[in-house]
Formats: sequence, structure tokens, C-alpha cells
Amino acid sequence: MNTLQNSLVAACLLGMPLASTGLAAPQHVRPNLAPGETNWVPQSNSSFLVGLTTIDLTAQTAQDLAEELLGAGVTISNVTFTGANAAGGTFQGGTGIIGFERGVLLSSGNVASVIGPMNVDSGTSTAWGLPGDADLDTLSGVGTNDAAVLEFDFECAASTTVSFQFVFASEEYNEYVFQFNDAFGLLLNGTNIAIVPGTASPVTIDNVNCGDGTLPGVNCGQFINNECDSLPVGSYPCTNIETEMDGLTQVFSAVGTLQPGVNHLKIAVADALDDELDSVVFLRASSLLCANPEPSFDPPTPCGQRLTVQAGTPVSFDIVALATNGLSNQGVSISATGDAAALAGGTFNPSVPTVFAQPASTQFSWTPTEADAGLHVITLRATDQLGQFTECDVPILVTLGQNFCQAVANSTGEPGYLYATGSTQVSNNNLTLVAESVPNGELMYFLGSRGQGFVMNPGGSVGNLCLGGGQAIARLLNTTGVTAGNMLSGSVNLLNIPEPPAFGTMVLAGETWHFQGWHRDGATPGNFTNGLSITFQ
Repeated sequence: MNTLQNSLVAACLLGMPLASTGLAAPQHVRPNLAPGETNWVPQSNSSFLVGLTTIDLTAQTAQDLAEELLGAGVTISNVTFTGANAAGGTFQGGTGIIGFERGVLLSSGNVASVIGPMNVDSGTSTAWGLPGDADLDTLSGVGTNDAAVLEFDFECAASTTVSFQFVFASEEYNEYVFQFNDAFGLLLNGTNIAIVPGTASPVTIDNVNCGDGTLPGVNCGQFINNECDSLPVGSYPCTNIETEMDGLTQVFSAVGTLQPGVNHLKIAVADALDDELDSVVFLRASSLLCANPEPSFDPPTPCGQRLTVQAGTPVSFDIVALATNGLSNQGVSISATGDAAALAGGTFNPSVPTVFAQPASTQFSWTPTEADAGLHVITLRATDQLGQFTECDVPILVTLGQNFCQAVANSTGEPGYLYATGSTQVSNNNLTLVAESVPNGELMYFLGSRGQGFVMNPGGSVGNLCLGGGQAIARLLNTTGVTAGNMLSGSVNLLNIPEPPAFGTMVLAGETWHFQGWHRDGATPGNFTNGLSITFQ
């Protein structure tokens, strides 16, 4: 193997840009496709579980695209789309790639060509042979081709401001910067509001880049390079984001002033000079807002999602907050309040509050103890420079024991869920069983046994009994009815378990007991929760 081959192999194995090997960037040959031709080849491993997926306009309508963009209080009419059906669509899976999870995608080529998981072709192109757009001609400074244009009228109930969020990406990066100035426009009543933050420049190839390897970049700090072999040593690093696109902007916000009544919005992207090397725009779902937008928490922040962790087991989650007001140098800070035990026992890395940043991020980690068993809620607040804030609650349920035996969904639509709080110390005699997602107004028993077993659909019940295994099964609490809230809880007397046929059994330190809930369920004889095993001390 020669020196060049060795350098190439090393770069691939280490995830290095070729520039870091000291090799000159390769010379790319610009495609020359006839109308209707494409050089895009779906990646053979593009069925990966996490990543971008797209649906184009052969399977949905322009109305569907426009409605995907709407925030609260916005109504639309007169929706039109101009361009190839494969040039417009929706996407999902953008978290960690684009900067938001889902939305609308417009392309000068084929929307499906943004799919990763790798950037394997620096010249992905679909040529439609279609016209450009006069407004984009002005923004680009040259003639355009293969325009994809979504337009509609809209009204806001009570606001003088509208805002939007987007990411522009292209295959023109990096080798054709300052040569082919593909453009994106977001025209509100004829005025472009898609501006590079902190400037008066429209969003085009020439206005957001890190250069072409010979000339310096423009607004490089707002550009993400995803082509590892096109910039020389010392240039902006490659990120290896899971998309075919060679480069993309950070998440930008567009903010505009409304006129009274009906307003018109035109969203357009096109190739400049020729119809080669696709450019695209990702438009964030539900981000068309009739207001100065408040900060947002982006996935993987688990807003509203209850996290369940067993005592003694670490739990951690990432927090990502974005400013969306469109101001130059926009940023947010993060603060945390709420449950004292969780905040005292856990750590934030980096610590909060965070100084204004875009995005602002931190990770919370906590290993709860048995004394922390129960529900804890941490409230996060993201605040921008305007003093606007958004709050996010993250409930953390700390339980005792280990779950076993999966439950079957009942008439609530969810399987009954059994967990325990209190203490595993027998001498404390402090154990509470809690059943959630069980139907209101139905009879319910908490059951316990020293043994696990399995009886399918006993007595015609929908679920399965997972206790016994040759050991007696005790009814721990008196028959009772589930009240409002689809929840029932009760304390277990560890010093006097009513185990048949003899009563008064005491739980001993070192024993493992297994618990389950049974309840009636409408017309069915009954159903069961999951099983729960607890070893006592």
C-alpha cells in the first residue's frame, strides 16, 4: 500500500478530514445532468433506526406542508406549490442532525437525498430542468433554476409580529463557494426576512460559509461543515453529521412585521446559474408563530416525560434550550428549581444557571437512594434577552425493587403499572404499593407472594397472574375501589402479612417478596398490573 493509500485509510479510520493528513483537497468534477436525471443513490444502510426520513409530494399535498408549519393562532388559505413533486415534502428525525426534530423540506433537487447516515457523495444532484424564481434571482445576484416554492396567505389573531425557524443546507459547499450562489428566500408580503443573524444579508451560499479552501469564509461561526475532504489544514473542522448535505447553517430565526389582516408568505429555494448540486431548506414544524417567539426546549430534553428509575440506579438526561426571537447574538440561560432532594443530590454539567448561549445545554445526573423513593419534579426555565421564558417540567419517579412480568393494556388504553415507595427495611414497616393506569370505579386487590409463577388468564382475566410458583399468594389489602385519577395506593404491614391459610406471617430480612395488582375491568373478569420484586433488609 502506498503513502497516499495509507493516509486515506488512516483518515477514514480516525474520522479525520483528509486535510488533517497534509494532503491537498481533491478536485471535484461538477455534474452535468440532463433534465430529469439524477446521480443520487440511496445509501444501502439508509434503513438505520435513528436519522432523517422524508415523505415527498407524491404522498401528500401542499396544504399538508403548510399546515405542518403552523403554530397556535395562525390560519392559512390559498396554498400553492411550484416545483417537482419530489422537491417538496416533510421530514422527521432531525434531532441531533438539523437542530430540530421535524418539519417541511424544500429542495432544488430531491428531498430524499438529504438522508444519511453519512455524507458519501459531495456532488449529489437532481436536475429537473425547471425555471428558477425572480425573487431568488435578486437574492442570489444571478439567474436561478429548479426552484421549489411554497406560498400561502395567512392571518394572525392578535399580533403584529411573525416568526419562523429554518436551516439552509447545500451540496455546493465547500468547493463551489463564491461560484454558485444558491439561495433561500422567506418573503413576507414581498420582503425577504430570511437574514443571516447579525447581518442584513440574505441566506445564500456566499453569505454563510467557511470559505472554499483558498478564500476565507463569511459568517463561518454560523456554518457547519459536513464535508471532510474539501477544506485544507487549519480550516473549519468537519462534524460528520448524519446527512448527505455537505454543509448547513445553524438554526436561524426569521422575524417580520405583519400588516393588518391577510399576509402572504413565500418560501423558496433554488440553484444558481445551473441546475446542479442540490440546495435545501429545513423549516421547523409549528414554528410559524404570530408573536416574538419564546425560547424552546429541544429534544432530547424530556419535557413532560416522566422518567422512572430504581433506587440506587443512576439517571441522567440532556437539556437543550434555544432562543427563537431572531435577535443578533441571540441566546438563552437555563435555571432549575423544584424538588429539593433531586437538586441537592444531583449535578448539572455544566452548572446552571448557564450564561446566555445558543443553544444553551447541560446534563443532569442523579443516583437516588432508597430514601428518595417517590415522585420528584425538576422545573427548568429557559430565558432569552427579552426576558421571555419557557418552563419545562421533568418528573422523576424513584421506585423500590425490580419489575417483572409485563402487563396487558386495560380499558384505560394503558397497562396497569405497579411500583413501591417507602423503605425495604423490615423494621421500618414502611412500604406503600401504588398502582397507576387502572380503571376508575373498579375493585382492586394488591397481592403478594414469596414466589413467582405464571398462570395465563386465570378465571378469564385478560392479563396473567405472575405470583405463586408453589408459594402461597396473599391478598395484602382489603378489597377497595379505584377512585378518580386511575390510581390506587395502600400501605403494606410487613409485620403481619395475611398469608393464607395461616394469618400473621412476618416478612423477614433477606427475603424477596413479589407483588402484583389485580382489578376488575368493565365487561372482562379482570386484569393484572406488572409484577414487582423487592428484597427486604
